[in-house]
Amino acid sequence: MVVIVGYRLSKEAKVLYPDGIDYADCVEHVAAELRTRSLVPMFGAGISVSWPACLPSARKLLSPLIKVIVDAVEQPLPVYRRGLSQRKTVIDQICRARLERVLDAFHRIYGDAAMHWLGWLESENCNDNHLTVAALVRAGVLPHIITLNFDRLIEQAIGRLEVRCVTRCTLYPASFETGEGPLRCIVTKPHGSLFPANDERFRHLGATLAQVGVHVSTRTLLTFSEIFRAHPTLLVAGYSDNDWDIMPALMDPEAEVQRVIWVQHSSAPPERALEWMRCLDPEGRGRNAIVVQGNVTQLLQDCLTALGAAAPPKAEFRHPPITRDVRHLFASKNKNALVFAYLLHDDELKERFLNTLGELADPEEEALRLSGLASVAHTRRKVGRALRLNRRAYRLKAAAKNTTADDLAGRIVWMGYEHLCLCKRLHCRLVLAPWNFWRGRALLRRGVQAGEDATRRRRQALDEFYRADLVHSWANVLIACGPRAVARFRSVFVRLARHYDRVDQLDPELMAGEYYWLRRLEVRLLAGEAIDVAKERAKLLEILESYERIQNSVQRGNPHVYLALLEFLHGAGITAAAGHLDQAEAIWRRHGNVTPAGLDRVAVYRRFCGIKKRK
Repeated sequence: MVVIVGYRLSKEAKVLYPDGIDYADCVEHVAAELRTRSLVPMFGAGISVSWPACLPSARKLLSPLIKVIVDAVEQPLPVYRRGLSQRKTVIDQICRARLERVLDAFHRIYGDAAMHWLGWLESENCNDNHLTVAALVRAGVLPHIITLNFDRLIEQAIGRLEVRCVTRCTLYPASFETGEGPLRCIVTKPHGSLFPANDERFRHLGATLAQVGVHVSTRTLLTFSEIFRAHPTLLVAGYSDNDWDIMPALMDPEAEVQRVIWVQHSSAPPERALEWMRCLDPEGRGRNAIVVQGNVTQLLQDCLTALGAAAPPKAEFRHPPITRDVRHLFASKNKNALVFAYLLHDDELKERFLNTLGELADPEEEALRLSGLASVAHTRRKVGRALRLNRRAYRLKAAAKNTTADDLAGRIVWMGYEHLCLCKRLHCRLVLAPWNFWRGRALLRRGVQAGEDATRRRRQALDEFYRADLVHSWANVLIACGPRAVARFRSVFVRLARHYDRVDQLDPELMAGEYYWLRRLEVRLLAGEAIDVAKERAKLLEILESYERIQNSVQRGNPHVYLALLEFLHGAGITAAAGHLDQAEAIWRRHGNVTPAGLDRVAVYRRFCGIKKRK
């Protein structure tokens, strides 16, 4: 059931304690779960906002970064010659970006130094939330905690009560201990953590899209499954359900969450959470899901009293917060302008902006500018130009002192892939195709062997994938010829499916990425493999939702294209397929991007499904 203290699921009325369950019943229910050690809490940033912690929210961390970006392009550059309205639209787009997207852009331009901005979260000022949780740990009723916060305030509160905890990070094989005395708790951090050691403080943070990913991490799902098998009741506090990786992982049946107690501080009910809890408790009897609108500190302190456990000490202000000077950390105006370019959705606008900057004097900055132009050229299918720009960027990076071996190895692998891309359209470059294939394979082999051993497996998987991707592109001819051609040459798709399976064995995390997963799904569908249609449809809708949440508007067309293929082969048929293809084309055209690959994919699927383009 779902009980909202202060709300109920139906929209007709608001009642304080619906269905006969009041606050005292909620406290006893939580206390009973704690007595049996069946409960694991998951805390978000909301528990660290109150005094004396006063940690900044995501919006407060984001605002200075946005100002630094906008200031770098405050001059009326030629890119805005279309008028002030376009300039305002672009600036508004940047200002609405999520913290993860902005940090991702800064990290790509500034490297690991960008993570020092999160030093704002270093604090020793535990508040009542952290100390109450620590008191439950000391009482021995809270053996496991999940937190999405980078700060170490929960661990420090546990250490102050003379017990010990171990913090482990899901994204990285790293852990540390806090406190002395008996080990009472494991703290799991799916997004990583600040570390105590000065030289490693920022090395284990998953604060950017590149680090976290835009899909549910396999490691996170396995970790949640392990935790919830031992502690099947989940208490959520200080967390908004507005993300693309944690909430879907909790909702996944493999996570095996059986009961949920959701503490909502604000008056707005959590929409996705309510939908999920309806599924957990379809009869609506209050056994499997309770939503409490109120203060988590009061709830947990009342649970301490019900358990007869010792109360925690009062929170006190210990040290002033550590501040960061955004203009000192991000002092290069050229690099900040490159961050601005990276955040632009419109490839045509991005290209004109990067060209407006002109050749930059600093070799590292110029390499970043060239890489941005190469990315735009690749998207617009100007592969030869992309390859030339990447070569120039590689030479500049190779001459720089602080370039890592892995960075160079990754660039070599990408140049090898660009050569293979030149082989995809054989009717355009038939004479040069053998040389491009040989050169691409040579660069891929060289890139795999270069760099550090720890990352070589990923480069080997990319090598395998790029070779399969080349054959996959040639197979588009069969798809365009229709279902009969695909059925007659089904062995091609069966072999491709086996090849993608080998890549998955080499690097499952790579193939879990949305682009790689989508390519593999297409081959599996055309190879006639048996699939769980409902599961694959749900996964495609999850990818679509994740793109919307991370504001990657252009990529939203891809899930619609593959939903069209799924519906045509296994679902509602040609009408539903046509609707998805129309939506994909509308998305790409609406955002003003020249995306020939996406529009070609729409055209190929229309021919495969026998759908005529609507006028």
